[in-house]
Amino acid sequence: MTDFKEEQNNEIEALESIYPEEIEVLKTDPYHVFTITICSQETDQSEDEDLASCVIQFSYVEKYPEEPPLFEIVDNENLEDDQIEEIISLINEQIEENIGMVLVFTIVSAVQEKLTVMVEDSKRRKQEEIERKKRQLEEEEQVLSREGGGGGGGRKIPTNKKSRRITSARCLTADEVIKEIEDKENEKEQKRIEKENRKKLRVIKKLNKKDGKSEKLKRRKRKDKAEAEEEKEADFCNYCHGYYYDDESDDEDWVKCSDQGCNRWFHESCTGCFGKGVDAFKCDAHKTV
Repeated sequence: MTDFKEEQNNEIEALESIYPEEIEVLKTDPYHVFTITICSQETDQSEDEDLASCVIQFSYVEKYPEEPPLFEIVDNENLEDDQIEEIISLINEQIEENIGMVLVFTIVSAVQEKLTVMVEDSKRRKQEEIERKKRQLEEEEQVLSREGGGGGGGRKIPTNKKSRRITSARCLTADEVIKEIEDKENEKEQKRIEKENRKKLRVIKKLNKKDGKSEKLKRRKRKDKAEAEEEKEADFCNYCHGYYYDDESDDEDWVKCSDQGCNRWFHESCTGCFGKGVDAFKCDAHKTV
């Protein structure tokens, strides 16, 4: 009878010795769950912004390696959506070809090779775009030179509408063309980073969301600071006279006097009432003796 657990433990030990910095074991019971960070291989011409990487989470099942492990790409860097789909397809191919054997090392090796090819292809496409722009620039300069350099006795080269439009256009130098391409690539990368940051911020806000106090007793921060400045004079604590939008108190909850005829607000810390006690809070002017 095959001892699946022993085979799984042996593979984990081997992976930890091969990828000591890249592997992270998240769970061992009942079956191993772990991640491995895979990076494209560096070349002599590679720079940090040229590299690509992904983090794959593997989850063993009861009868692995007789049955395939579960996997998921949980993070990546410098990869487009279609490239991630290619990697997923590659992993499925490796599983299909090697089912019945421990195969995580095989998958990691294949993915690393794929990432390296993707990076090289991306660099090649960028270089081809630069060369195309250079050729286009040289052709435009030749057209302008022929049109503007004709002598009195020379044969005049006929022009068409396209060449006449070129004569009024500003000619870019090769360096300017390269810079324009690089600026577009940087702008694209910046948008990707901003998108990732917005996604992370939404997750953080969701995790930090509080259930706490009623909306009546908890004053919300206004998004428009300019509007806040206009109302600042009316928003102050009637105990310490600190303004609601002071930096020192900007993150503190406020409490309103529970008397129906009173519209005064106070810092929660100034009242000494916390939690459910804020519902019954009354300021000094409305306390019953």
